[in-house]
Amino acid sequence: MEPATTAPSEEKETIKVTSKELVHKGRFTSYYNYHFVNPRTQHDDVWETVVRNNHISPNGAKVVAIAHRTGAANSLIIIASYRIPLESWILEFPSGINDSGDIGECATRELREETGYTGKPRITSAGFPTYTDCWKSDNSTAFIVVDVDLDDPANIAPKQKLESEENIKVMLIPMKGLAEELLRVAEKGKFKICASLWSFALGLSMSHDLLCSP
Repeated sequence: MEPATTAPSEEKETIKVTSKELVHKGRFTSYYNYHFVNPRTQHDDVWETVVRNNHISPNGAKVVAIAHRTGAANSLIIIASYRIPLESWILEFPSGINDSGDIGECATRELREETGYTGKPRITSAGFPTYTDCWKSDNSTAFIVVDVDLDDPANIAPKQKLESEENIKVMLIPMKGLAEELLRVAEKGKFKICASLWSFALGLSMSHDLLCSP
C-alpha cells in the first residue's frame, strides 16, 4: 500500500511588503526594515531583514567535496573556520560567494582557495538556490558535489590561497560513520558544527533505516 501524501493548501494568506527601509549597508550585506501588512490583523508591521549585496542567485556555493583514493574508502573534505560572529571555530563545508554567476566555477574556485584541492563538479549536482536562515535573510546557497581525486598529482601537496581575513584548517573525515566522527572531532577540538554539514551527516547515518521497511 502506497503511503498517503498530503498536498499543501492552495489557500494562502498573502503578505504584501509595502516598503524597504535601508538601515545600514556593509561590504557584503545590508540591514533593512521591511514594512508589510499583516494579513491576519491588517496592521502595518516591521520585519528586520539581512540582504546580500550581490544579487546573483544563488548567492554562494557550499562544496560537498568527496575525496577518492585508489584502494581506500571515500572521505569528505571539510574545513574548520574561525567565525567572528560566533567567536569560535566551526566545522563546515568549504563555501564562498558566487560573484561570477557560474555556480560550478564558484564551487571549484572556493574549494581550491580554502583547501588547496582541485576537483570536478558532478554534472548531476543540483545548483538551485536553497535557504537556511530565511527567517532573517534572503541569503541563498547551492550545494555542489565535487569529486576530488587524491591520486591526482595536483592534490598530492595541496596549498591554500586564503584571503587576509580567512583563518581555515582543512580536514578529511571518513564518510563512513561521518556523524559520529564529526562529534568526536568537535568535542576534541572544541569546534561548533554548521547546521548544513550536520544535516548532511545525519541524513547519511539515517538513510538506511529510513529507506528500509521495519
